[in-house]
Amino acid sequence: MRTELGERLDDLATQAPAGISADGLWDRGRRRQRVRRAAGTAAAAALTLVAVLGGVQVARDMDGPPQPADEPRGLGHLPKRLYEPSAWTPGTDEAGPPGRLAALGASDRRRSVNWFTTVSYTGIYGVSAVDGSIRFLDLPTTDDKTMPGQIRDAALSPDGRTVGFVRSDDTPTADSHAVGWGLYDTVTGKVTELADPDVSRPEIDFVGQELLFSGDSRYLITGYAPDGQTDDKADSYVAWDVRTGRKTVIEGPGEKWLPNPGSAPSGIVWSRDRNVYRFDPATGQRQTLRTAMDAGTASFGPDGTAFAYVGVPPVDPDPDVSTPWPLFVGPDSKHLRVVPGITDVRDILGWVDSTHVVVVIKNVDYAIVDITDATAERGTIDLGQDDLLRSRFASDLWANPLVDGTKPEQYRNPAIARATTTGAVVVGLVCLVIWWRRRV
Repeated sequence: MRTELGERLDDLATQAPAGISADGLWDRGRRRQRVRRAAGTAAAAALTLVAVLGGVQVARDMDGPPQPADEPRGLGHLPKRLYEPSAWTPGTDEAGPPGRLAALGASDRRRSVNWFTTVSYTGIYGVSAVDGSIRFLDLPTTDDKTMPGQIRDAALSPDGRTVGFVRSDDTPTADSHAVGWGLYDTVTGKVTELADPDVSRPEIDFVGQELLFSGDSRYLITGYAPDGQTDDKADSYVAWDVRTGRKTVIEGPGEKWLPNPGSAPSGIVWSRDRNVYRFDPATGQRQTLRTAMDAGTASFGPDGTAFAYVGVPPVDPDPDVSTPWPLFVGPDSKHLRVVPGITDVRDILGWVDSTHVVVVIKNVDYAIVDITDATAERGTIDLGQDDLLRSRFASDLWANPLVDGTKPEQYRNPAIARATTTGAVVVGLVCLVIWWRRRV
């Protein structure tokens, strides 16, 4: 019984040509198959390359130039403990500006130069005043020849908005030399360079003078002499306006050593012997007062009237005798009293309010002193073996409660991540080629 399909096949067989040459049919088929496989392989490779390059370009487009940091409203806080970040923690070059900072620190840092080379050095990091996160600061041409935990060439403003630093003329080497200073805006990432046109290579005595900001965060205070002049009387005491970069000479050369820096809610404060000086470059107003003892550090409260200073007693001829350094406090400079039980004050860190001053005791502990009754509340900021330094903290934040430090996120060598990604791409490409070859 014939079906309709069978009838159609018979008709096709009847109509087909009588003879068709099969010469070279197998070879032609093999060539076509090789061409198809080669085309498929090339297409797969091109597709993978486009995807990889496209991904890299998208990543670059997403990164772009560093954007200003978000600065949410609310109070900033100082941490009770400064944690050291992971050596591979990103810096501001990659992650952008950190926003308002609570503190500065120094720690071991590692960076990839290329796929096979890394460098290690001491890097300066900032602790966010908002969430406690940590980011290394890529300050241009800074001299990082410091030991971990030590900062000799950077300072944080009381409001946490500006980092002042020393600029050097070379990468950190034994031959690098200071050429000026810089101001890093922690919110916008902008860097302002400062330089004395009359002193191309300032001679800076880091032992005798650390960088500091004025109490109102408006001026970066520096001390330096012309290159090669290391005499005690060669230094000038200079303030740089953060807003304009303008230089104001507070004291010219001629004095012995640099003065003891102080603080006030406006202007600049410094002391020599029993004289405490206050000068506002913006208005030109000057004030001088005399203290009962030599003033190691003097500070005016937020109201501009409350006053505290660390007394420096005469040097005892017996080197084995340790003479106490008393703390004087009062509602003004004419009504002062000695705080009992505090005899080893190293510096004045800031003010909580107009009646409470914060001081460093024995290098590591702090005390909040009530100037109305001379009582003190002690505390500790854990810096490991380091000292509490005014230049490392945003002193305005003493007005707010301290918070526990935030443990930093752990990072690993980015070269490992790049190698892992590359390996995954290669494996994916091989698998794609194998799949395509089997398919065709």
